Amino acid sequence: MRKNLFLLCCLVLIVATAHADYRYVFSKEKNPLRELSVAASSLPLIGSKISWQNGVLKSADCHLVLYAPKEFSNGRVSLKARDRYESSVALIARANKNFSAFYALEVCPSQKKAFFYRFIYGEPVKRQEIPYGGGREFTLALDFDGKAVVAWINGRKVGEMPDDGRLKSGLAGIRGGFWTNAELKLLEYRAAIPGGDTPTAEQPLMKPVANIRKLNLKNILNWDLAKAYRSTNGTRHTVSLNQVWRFRPVADPQIPKTEPEAEWGYFVVPGYWAKGAISNFMRTEDGTAVKEWRGIPFTRGGASVWYRRTCNIPADWCNRKVELVIEDLCGTAEIYVGKQMVAQKRDPAIGVVRVDVSRALRYGENNELRIRNSGELNSQTGLGNVRFQLAPEVNFGEVGIVTSVSAKTLTLFFL
Repeated sequence: MRKNLFLLCCLVLIVATAHADYRYVFSKEKNPLRELSVAASSLPLIGSKISWQNGVLKSADCHLVLYAPKEFSNGRVSLKARDRYESSVALIARANKNFSAFYALEVCPSQKKAFFYRFIYGEPVKRQEIPYGGGREFTLALDFDGKAVVAWINGRKVGEMPDDGRLKSGLAGIRGGFWTNAELKLLEYRAAIPGGDTPTAEQPLMKPVANIRKLNLKNILNWDLAKAYRSTNGTRHTVSLNQVWRFRPVADPQIPKTEPEAEWGYFVVPGYWAKGAISNFMRTEDGTAVKEWRGIPFTRGGASVWYRRTCNIPADWCNRKVELVIEDLCGTAEIYVGKQMVAQKRDPAIGVVRVDVSRALRYGENNELRIRNSGELNSQTGLGNVRFQLAPEVNFGEVGIVTSVSAKTLTLFFL
């Protein structure tokens, strides 16, 4: 990878106490520049090459260095980012104050490569090249326990090297090349617990919620459409898909969809997994309520999750128009039938998604529905009522009526 393109923005996490956690969300309301410093060479870029929009810091063809005045010793630093155009992004930690020595985890999605290395006085040493098969959006993390430095990409361990002890503490953050085009979404520091393990993705899969009764999933879970609630209005039929769906928070929204069953929990639909009712919890296989998955505190928002379930589609639906309707969908979403994406919701505001899935379904077979749902920090995110809506293959649609007293008219229209 080109030397000039190996790093993006140096945002450094401030650690005031051994137990402190810090999350930096990039918006004008929570501008990181109020807490972090800007290198003199980067000052001209502010306002021209750097912008904040919808909780995201965007850089355009620039090399930005941001850093904090305080240092950290042990713990985890992580970054959620998106490469916009052939950029290289590196998360660094244990850096000295002139950034001539540090540990770094660098990824370049366009080249499908990542690098984990110790940087000393202008040259990377102990360099490990790692194949990268993820998308443009990714999560990087570096763990420190005083003995070793462990690198993670999208929740998976990709490298480890001994802590050489030359820097027992130092600055941490992000750096990029001179022509970096990237979006920064979330930067976080999690302090190590004295006497405990440095937080890693190998922590217990889920963090239970105290004093919440288990849910008896065996008595609730039933994906048989023949037993689902349904209603009929003439030739139109509605079949409810409200149920317990499989559910998984992810560090990387583009994570492969075929994961071991142990990686998935359950969530009741309708319900909001972020900033929802107090009764809305992710559940493990035995019904235990949890509020974290592999260290992802998804209940406060700013995360992505996957929903999935199967549906045994009747063969006699093949001559009907079948729509998938999701009410009160909060956050952005991608909707899949099998491996085919059938709809995309880009507006995070609450809304209804209605999509014709007639040609995507396999009739007389089990079909898998998958929904990726993402939301901003401290924003309500989740699904409302979900249903199939059936109508004759040739139809006018649902009727609507508009009346005008002044014009003395009554207008019919069809959705």
